[in-house]
Amino acid sequence: MLIRPITGQSIVDLLGSHSESDEFVVSYLRVLTSTPDDRLAELWDKVDRKEHPVLANERLCAILRGIDQVIDLYIYLKRDAGIYLEIEDGDLIDNKL
Repeated sequence: MLIRPITGQSIVDLLGSHSESDEFVVSYLRVLTSTPDDRLAELWDKVDRKEHPVLANERLCAILRGIDQVIDLYIYLKRDAGIYLEIEDGDLIDNKL
């Protein structure tokens, strides 16, 4: 169970059950962070353009780790869209990771 506010580290902990090389598609992302991060800015830009970027779990975790609060997030495993995580308005909607 995730406690509010949901942090990037909380998501990293959930993703820990997957291998570093597993690839996740990021469909939606809205976060609050107090630390500037070029990797996060690049990811957000791609998501905003609806490019649905694919990131290895290791890279995704590196980006998420510094996020203070996850507002909205939808990610799914590239090889199996039934393995996903959905957060909306700061609440966990569904965790099928």
